Amino acid sequence: MQVKPVGQLVFEMNGVEHQVSASQLSQGDLEKQSGLKNKDDSEEWSVTFTAESEFGQFVWVVSFTLGNEGGDVNDSDMVKKPKGVKVVRDVSFKSA
Repeated sequence: MQVKPVGQLVFEMNGVEHQVSASQLSQGDLEKQSGLKNKDDSEEWSVTFTAESEFGQFVWVVSFTLGNEGGDVNDSDMVKKPKGVKVVRDVSFKSA
């Protein structure tokens, strides 16, 4: 299963709007959160995405479930952003 960022990050810094396209995000390593208990259960995974800007780094953690029926993105959180940045619109993540 792959997780794909979609849309764009729009943010303000010092009153000026900036954009980062989803295609500019870099995917980090997958991390298994929980394993299968039996063949019908699913696994919980997370993956980080990062984007660099002239003001610093943005980091997202995306959690998803992987089971016999495929995968589903459960949640995404921006866990790091440059100081002074106001997020206007965030990227989203989907199963690919």
